[in-house]
Amino acid sequence: MNPAAFSQPPVATAISSTDFAALGGAPTQLLGPGFHRLDFSLFKEIKTTENTHLEFRCEVFNLTNTPQFGNPGFGGNGTLAAPGATDFTSTNFGKILATSDGSFDQREIQFALKFYW
Repeated sequence: MNPAAFSQPPVATAISSTDFAALGGAPTQLLGPGFHRLDFSLFKEIKTTENTHLEFRCEVFNLTNTPQFGNPGFGGNGTLAAPGATDFTSTNFGKILATSDGSFDQREIQFALKFYW
C-alpha cells in the first residue's frame, strides 16, 4: 500500500448518505484480510431398545485454528491497534499488529452423549 496515494480530505461541509467525497471517499477503499473459520461436527446414533437410543456427538469449533487478522487500526476484544495505523503520514500506516479474535477463540472440541427415550 502506497501512503503517497492518500491525501488529507477537505473539511466536510455537507454529507449525504451516498456522497462520501467530502470525507475522502467511500470506506471500502482498503480491504482488510478475510475471515476464515471451519466448524465441524459428527453425530452417531446408537439404538439401545425399540424406543430409546443414545446419540454421541463430537463438535469442533475453529478446526483449523486459523488466526483472524484485524483491519488496520482495529482495536477491540482486548487488543490494541498499531499506533498511527490509520494515519497515512505515519510509518505504521496500514500495518496490522493484532488479531480480531478474542483471547478465547482458539480451537475448541466438545463431546456429548445424549440419551433419548
